[in-house]
Amino acid sequence: MKKILSVIAALCIMLSFAVPASAAGISVSLSGSTTVTADSSVTYTVNLSGAQKCTGGSVAITVGDKLEVTSGEFLKDGSILANFDLAKNKGAIAFKDEVDLNGGFFRFTVKAKEAAKDGQAVRVTVTLADGTSDSGSSTLKIICANHSYGSWAKVNDGSHKRTCSACGHEETGSHTWNGGTVTKPATCKEAGNRKYTCTACGAEKNETIPKGTTHSWGSFKVTKQPTCTAPGTQTRTCSVCGATDTATVNATGHSMGSWTTTKAPTCTAAGEQTRSCSKCSHKETKTVNALGHSFSSPTVTKQPTCTSAGEETGKCTRCGATTSQSIAPTGHSFGAWYDDTAATCTEGGIMKRVCTKCNAAETRSTDALGHDFENPTIVKEATISEPGLKEGKCRRCGETTSEVIPCSAKDPATGTEFSADEGVFSAGTELKVEETAKDDPTFESVKNILKDVSGEFKLYDVSATLNGSDVQPNGKVKVKFAVPEGYGSNISVNVINADGTYRTVDSILSEDGSFITAELDTLGSIAICKLGASAGNDGSSDSSTNQPAGTSSQPDSKVKSGSHTWLIVLIVIVVVAAAGVGIFFVMKKKKA
Repeated sequence: MKKILSVIAALCIMLSFAVPASAAGISVSLSGSTTVTADSSVTYTVNLSGAQKCTGGSVAITVGDKLEVTSGEFLKDGSILANFDLAKNKGAIAFKDEVDLNGGFFRFTVKAKEAAKDGQAVRVTVTLADGTSDSGSSTLKIICANHSYGSWAKVNDGSHKRTCSACGHEETGSHTWNGGTVTKPATCKEAGNRKYTCTACGAEKNETIPKGTTHSWGSFKVTKQPTCTAPGTQTRTCSVCGATDTATVNATGHSMGSWTTTKAPTCTAAGEQTRSCSKCSHKETKTVNALGHSFSSPTVTKQPTCTSAGEETGKCTRCGATTSQSIAPTGHSFGAWYDDTAATCTEGGIMKRVCTKCNAAETRSTDALGHDFENPTIVKEATISEPGLKEGKCRRCGETTSEVIPCSAKDPATGTEFSADEGVFSAGTELKVEETAKDDPTFESVKNILKDVSGEFKLYDVSATLNGSDVQPNGKVKVKFAVPEGYGSNISVNVINADGTYRTVDSILSEDGSFITAELDTLGSIAICKLGASAGNDGSSDSSTNQPAGTSSQPDSKVKSGSHTWLIVLIVIVVVAAAGVGIFFVMKKKKA
């Protein structure tokens, strides 16, 4: 490459000040960048210290052939004359009164026209005109705007560098290692080596490959032969490091021959068989069961009956012994049940059946039929707290009598029927059933609670009130619900608990499938669920399951994961109510 011109000559700024002789000792400093790229500029500020007040001064700037002055200005205020001739790089300043020149005095800008060869620095120097003051200087390194780098060269084990051929600027970087080459493979005896090479400068580094644990095993050789009952051993050797490995050879086990009868069994005595191992002296013996007698054309000497055993006698075809054996009883063969004593309206009857073989008889009691009233008269209507009474003439016995009507009630809106023992509800208790609409927030909460049971259900609010207050039954109450249309027979009754869980109660479906009756010990939210309906899809059904009424699709529905929505709703209501009370008191206070 053609060498560029010599390093930039020193830039000398000669300042001539109209100051007294005592001004000697003024210090000059130059502030500005120390590095600049070609075609860029650097601005310097000339700073003075130790100067006395004066009325003026002058400045002259000289630059080398690689720099040019592009601007210059005096920084002191209060001048009556200040000029700088850019064409001559000279200027002067005068003041009406004496001015303190300490601090920033003059500022000028130089532009680098081209890079200095080999990165040599240009020195910029400022000297006062009287020649007695200190010089201020700075070095300026001019580098290329776009470097022409040579090849990367190794600096040390971690880095490399490259140099610009025009300005000498150096760039450093970390080594970029390749994937490495194995120069010595590791074995089970010695460690190996992997050599890495920098892809930029060619520097190399070595890395030890740890000694391996995989041996080059030869074939196993048996060093101790196994027997039928004792294991043997076998050994193999590594061809690289000579290590040995020993393994167990399983016992061979016996090689038993066929069973040979050493004592034949008889009709009454057991026999014996023996077999031996073909490799050792081991023997095994087993018992052969007695054969038992083999009768030829046995004769029944006593016929069995329904309840007692019989007997047969014969002669054994093997041993000639004459013997007998028992014949099991035949058991009864009963006919159909029939009325032996007919039941009446007030008294139970007796039914009987007879064995067709021995005439043995069995009896059982039947319940009284009860009166069959013809056009009964309700003397007293039943309520849920008090029984009623009806009178009439029985079609069967003609007797005129009365009959107690159990405590019962019926909700006129839904047709739901209630029945309970006397004392379960206090006198004056009223029962009410209301269906909860699907757009009611309570319905949505229950839908989430029953999401693992069914997505289709009817929700009822069943309540009992006494003197305007809600009450609960003091015992069991039977509730008969109408089965919703399209629910079929695969349904269940579920009580929604106050803590956001549910429980499935036992229920009985009527023969025609129109009603389902459940026995409850608490009233509240009751859900009639269609089992098999996809949970979470209200109104859709899935007939893939077929469970009997009164059972839940979950084996234990009392505690459900994620079924605390009901409790969460209650907590939210309490929080909102508390917030409302707080707002009320704040407003009350403001009004006050």
